Amino acid sequence: MNLELIKDKTLDFAKSIGNIFIKELEKSMNSSKMTDISKENFQNTKKEILSEYNIYEVKDRGVYKYSKNLEYPEFNKELYSGQKNGYYIMNDSKELIYDEQLNSEINQKLNNAKDEILKNQNQMLNNYRKKGEEYIVDELGDDDKKVYLTRKSDNLEFEDFEISDELYRKIQEKNMTGEESILVWNGNYYVLK
Repeated sequence: MNLELIKDKTLDFAKSIGNIFIKELEKSMNSSKMTDISKENFQNTKKEILSEYNIYEVKDRGVYKYSKNLEYPEFNKELYSGQKNGYYIMNDSKELIYDEQLNSEINQKLNNAKDEILKNQNQMLNNYRKKGEEYIVDELGDDDKKVYLTRKSDNLEFEDFEISDELYRKIQEKNMTGEESILVWNGNYYVLK
């Protein structure tokens, strides 16, 4: 038995599985990207959900209080004393108490809300992308690989992130020279006109 051959075949197999896993992970991450509007909708939905509980959220080394009486979450740095991130209730002694079951319930509601917002967003974006249509690139996203587009036929403005790394670089290059970038949706992805 040739151990070197077995080792090589095992490494090839592991590499193949790893590549498949990475592609699926990237696909999943791309499908969960949110537009600015969707992010805002999610924040509003999150505020509504957390306000139902009259609860405290610990994050970013601070504590945010959510309540039906508050239009915006109230930030309080003094209540933070090294707690782990999550949702807390306050007991009669004014101490924040972490409840695993409550956190699980809230996270489930937030995940369901996020899934619904993403589903609606993706349906909307699919309606905005029309085969053969031309789109003017108004702006490139700073942090995320996304573009802000205007559909030439009806001046519909929206943001999209269904864009390849190569196309993103080409648009950046055109922008540096001051040229306007026009994209065409070919039914599956954008191409530079």
